[in-house]
Amino acid sequence: ELERTTPLAMPVLPLSAGKREQRPWYASAAKIACRPSVLLPGAFIAALSMILWLREGLVDPNISMAEDPDLVRFSDFCAAPLDGAEGASPQGGGLALVGAAVFFNHGDISPVLDWPGDSGVEWDCAPQVMPRYWRRNEGVRFQVLGVDGSRLERSFTPDFADDGPSGDYNEYRCARGQLTGIGFRQMAGLGRHLAEAYAELMGPGFEVRSLDEKRVLASVVGVLITLLTTPQAHQAFKEGDELIIRALRNATSSAADEEAHAPPTPLGGFFDGAAGAETRTGFLLADHLLARWCHQKSWPCRQGYQQSCLSVQRAASLVATSERHAVETLASQPAHSEELVSQLVALGGPGAPHRGLALSGVEGPLLTSLLLRLFGDEVFKDPAMMRPPYASRLSVERWQLAAGGYYWRVLWNGVDVTHKVTGCSSQFPPGCDDATIRRVLQSGDARTR
Repeated sequence: ELERTTPLAMPVLPLSAGKREQRPWYASAAKIACRPSVLLPGAFIAALSMILWLREGLVDPNISMAEDPDLVRFSDFCAAPLDGAEGASPQGGGLALVGAAVFFNHGDISPVLDWPGDSGVEWDCAPQVMPRYWRRNEGVRFQVLGVDGSRLERSFTPDFADDGPSGDYNEYRCARGQLTGIGFRQMAGLGRHLAEAYAELMGPGFEVRSLDEKRVLASVVGVLITLLTTPQAHQAFKEGDELIIRALRNATSSAADEEAHAPPTPLGGFFDGAAGAETRTGFLLADHLLARWCHQKSWPCRQGYQQSCLSVQRAASLVATSERHAVETLASQPAHSEELVSQLVALGGPGAPHRGLALSGVEGPLLTSLLLRLFGDEVFKDPAMMRPPYASRLSVERWQLAAGGYYWRVLWNGVDVTHKVTGCSSQFPPGCDDATIRRVLQSGDARTR
């Protein structure tokens, strides 16, 4: 093969060609060894030996190619998986899906807080092109209703920064805490998955709720434009129809903000008071670091000291510490999840529709608060539950047995975690029965159980 692909050049004949010269034996041996008829087989044997030696080294059990767990953790935060077992019927039949509630976090956003002393980072809020094969329903109008039922005028377009240094994204430079084009695309992808999973539940029992926060509302709209493409959705919502998004009580506002009628402090309702403010700041600064990783930006450095940049190890430590403090605070305040818990109670109540789907767009800490209600201390074992990745979701399904009775399945980012629910010992089926789920939801803080 070597001779065919790289032919050897014919050497120039010496003037004494045709005359036999007397050479030492070693000179003749070297010449013979360099002939193609000898060189090529020798090269082949040497290459084969090298391959066998390398192969033996690669299968050496003492050699391990381990990934850095910190970097894996950072990358996992950038986007939750968009596939999963939602809506899938278990083998054996005999069960019918009668209702589901899905609680999801917003997609990728620009950081809510800037890194102290570092004002040169810009975030891109330019809209992203959706794949042409993604069906979208853009004929339905979305109307937000306040907690008191009043109609709220809300824009779903991100706010853009009007000051600061100009850069690559000058026209679409994000303001703080805005859903990016990447984030909107993530939510549209989640809507496509939910359309496949819960198409049969689209109908009169369909309800949508959201925190009254622009990044969350825009995420809800991203889910809806692809979710409402099923035949059942087109039958329920015609061109020009109005779909109501009911606002959840804004847990992002602190009591001090509401009393002073001031703009809500980001996540202020979750971490109130002096100690809570410190926890909130640490949590949001860790979010800033993770956003830098997701957008492939450099770590922050001290002003004028390029050699004193934050290390990966230090960033990982800050993220882990902020998560632990935040979740401990949330675990001590179970009231944050009450409104979401009431939706699950209604899903299994006597007045529940025979077939219905409920969606709720929330912030990460509120989603973690609900996870604590269901899973208790299991949340502290999973970083993705302590700080949900972008576009994370908790899906709770209620199934009816053909012979009578109801069972529940709980999925976290598409994975069946029913057996981790406090009081439930098996995955679905059989999962959790009505009585067990009701007891879990009504017993308050799962850490005390």
